[in-house]
Amino acid sequence: MLVNLPDGWAINDFGSPYADLFRSGELQMPEQLGVGMYLNLYQPSIQHLVVDEHPFDPLFSKGTQEERFAAIRQHYDEDSPEDYGVCDQPMQVIQRWPQIATDERPFILAFDKVRRADQPAEGGWRWHKWGRYIGNREPKHEYLYDEPEIDSVYLFQIYQLKEK
Repeated sequence: MLVNLPDGWAINDFGSPYADLFRSGELQMPEQLGVGMYLNLYQPSIQHLVVDEHPFDPLFSKGTQEERFAAIRQHYDEDSPEDYGVCDQPMQVIQRWPQIATDERPFILAFDKVRRADQPAEGGWRWHKWGRYIGNREPKHEYLYDEPEIDSVYLFQIYQLKEK
């Protein structure tokens, strides 16, 4: 299930090594997009609240290499949720994998927006480095800068939080 970060998670005594940076304004608080959904969430600032950075990825499960490969095949065949990836809009993650919202484990979704206008003419953001693209468009180029029909995308990461 999607849950909000606990009140005061960034500046109270939850064990955050970044509390002073949030208090001073050096780190900006993320924008909450909906229940358990945050834009521009500085990942290290929540490490003290996270149980698992890969709650759905069988590659990180225990077992022999053969067992992990079998689990990975099954994971993709069943279209199980990806722990991270790229989408056009944040709600696409929940629309694609509604079980994230109904699973008994507490999750948050973190998003970062990548804009084509912010990309350099050479180099810059590339599709293949950020996980599976689950959006509705068809990327035709390696770099976002070269995509005339795509103005921006969102990177997403699913985190499983500690139980309260």
